[in-house]
Formats: sequence, C-alpha cells, structure tokens
Amino acid sequence: MIHEGGYDIIELFSASKGMNQNIAPALLKQDYSYYIENMMPQSLGEGQVRYGTSEFSHVPTDKIIAAFPFSSESGAKQQVLYMNGFANFAVYTNFRIISSNVIRITSPDIALFKPDTLLKLNYIDLNGISSDLFYRIKSITSVQDHDDTIDIELEDNSFPDNLVDFYIEAVDPDPQYIDDSHFSITVPDDFIAESYYFDGQILELTIDGLSTDLLIAPNGINAAVQGQITFTILNQNVPLFDDGKERLLDYQSRTPELNTLFNSYGYIKVLDVATNSFLAATLDGLSVACVPRAEYFAKNLWIYNGVDDVMTWDGATLEVYEEQIKERAGSFNWIDAEPNRNFSFIPDASFDIAKYAVGKSIRLVIIHLNAILQDLTTT
Repeated sequence: MIHEGGYDIIELFSASKGMNQNIAPALLKQDYSYYIENMMPQSLGEGQVRYGTSEFSHVPTDKIIAAFPFSSESGAKQQVLYMNGFANFAVYTNFRIISSNVIRITSPDIALFKPDTLLKLNYIDLNGISSDLFYRIKSITSVQDHDDTIDIELEDNSFPDNLVDFYIEAVDPDPQYIDDSHFSITVPDDFIAESYYFDGQILELTIDGLSTDLLIAPNGINAAVQGQITFTILNQNVPLFDDGKERLLDYQSRTPELNTLFNSYGYIKVLDVATNSFLAATLDGLSVACVPRAEYFAKNLWIYNGVDDVMTWDGATLEVYEEQIKERAGSFNWIDAEPNRNFSFIPDASFDIAKYAVGKSIRLVIIHLNAILQDLTTT
C-alpha cells in the first residue's frame, strides 16, 4: 500500500460483485467494494476521503452527508459540507430499551426522530461498560393510549436482551410500606409500568443498607392510581420500614440500562481547502432525513434537500434563499429615521399583509440623483 504525507492511499476497484460491509476491507477481493464514509468529490473524477486522523469537522463523530466543491470569484477552492450532527436529547421519560432493537421514549420533542436517520446512544452493559454507538432508525411507531410516546426500531439486533442478574436503580421511587406482602412506589404521571416491571421480576429493596430480594406475584403490578405503583410480593414478607429509613429500589432488567441519547440534525459548513479550516459561514437546524443536492447557477451554489428552504452560497455568504416579489404600491412617504425608521405606502387591492412577517427582509429602491439600494427588515 502506498504511503504519502502521513496517509495510506487506498486503491478502489470497480465493484462488479457489489458491496460488502460485513468483511474486513483487507480480506475483500478486488471485485468487491467496501463503503467508505465521508468521501468528498472533486473535479475530473477525483475524490478526497476523510480517513485516519484528519477530520473535516470540529466534532469527530459528525458525519458528512454530502460535499459540494466550489470555487470563489477569487479562485479559492472550497468544499460546502452538509453535515450530520448530534444533539443531546435531554427532555424525556420512559427512556427504556424494551427489546434487542427497540427503544421506547416519551417526550414533547419526539418529532426530532425520523426514519432513515442516525441515532447516537450510550448504554451500560452487564459489565458496566458504556460507549457511544450509532444506529440507523428503521421505523417509528406511536404507542397506543400514550401521548408523545414512541417506539424507535433500529435496523439491527443492537442490544443484548434476557440478561442474567442485571439490575437497574429506580429513580427516586420513594418506597412506602403497606403490609407484609405489598409496598408502593411513586412514578411520573406518564409512567408506563410495563416498560419497566413484569410478573415474576425480582425487586431488590434496600432498607438502611440491608437488601431483600422480593418476587413480583402474578398480576402483582397495580398502576391504576396515577403517579403510584403498588406491588404484590410472592416469595417472602416485605421488611417493615418507614420514612425515617434510607430506602432504595433496584429492579431486575431484561435489557441494558440506557444512559444518554442523541438525535441527528443537519447543518452546513464551508471548508477552505487551502487552509483546511472552516469559514465562519454556517446554517443550522436542517433536515437529515433527506438527500442533499446542489447546482451551480448565476455564480451561486444552490443547495436543496426537498425538505428545507433552498439555500445559496456565493463564496462568502451562506443563506436561505428568499425570492424577491415586486409589490404594486404607490404614494410612498418617509415618516422618520432613527429610532423607528418608518415609511408608509398606499397598497392596491392585491396587497397581502401576511407576506410581511416580522424579521423578513424587504428591498426598497429609492431613485434620486443617484440610485440607492437598501435592504430593510420588517417589524
């Protein structure tokens, strides 16, 4: 393998027999191809690959969805990169792995998850090991009778299930003694009991440091009272306790413990090829459930994804394109300058005030001795 400038140069062969990502690239025959992430196209069929220690992002885990080469009027070579970033998904309840490839979550922000996008997840396995892993969302299903709750199905069998002697600590359960075969815990109002507890499950109740294993009886989970679950115990008496004692509860789990979750979001940055650094221009909050495309026209790169508004890059300014529509109006009057900067005009019958949203730009051409062009903002 050729080595140049601190990088290994990989020769890519025509994939006449297709692609294979389940075999190490070094073991593949030349008539197979292995998918390489973040390939950036250049002219004349050449390409750059994000490989080794060189990152085209300040966040190493971000991924390049698409890359569009561009040359500014000064001749500077640039790469307009449509990136897949990851944001910490922080507002949720019922955050559980419920099978080997399904996650359940309740949140007012569930619309941030879309099929065919990436999900970044950190969970704790049986050995206490955690790491950031990436999964592609296969489908999203609403959970019946539970508002703002979804099951996220991932593409692969991603998580170990049917774990042996794996316990998860319940969050602020506030156990309350009822009698020698019943006790209760407090839960959020939107808590889905079947996501956490099941008949025959072992609950480890710790009172002042002394732990007791309690077996949930058949039909022994009563969640009829909102914000409270009452357990019926089968195997032995519930130890007597009161509010003055330190009380902890752990429950036996069939799946690992989720730690943190990140949803995908799209953004665009521009890389200056000569300096290998990012320019200040950026656009955030874009879709990742899309296939970005770009075309060069009228000295601008026009970027579109079929979801968000069309965007443009002219070598210096990255912005959302807003078409200027000429308004038929007359009798323009200047009112004042600072601090209000107001003017008025008389519209005709076609005038639609809804087109003038706060924060949008308007263009006013004032014809005087010299033509003056001004960009104004509506308020």
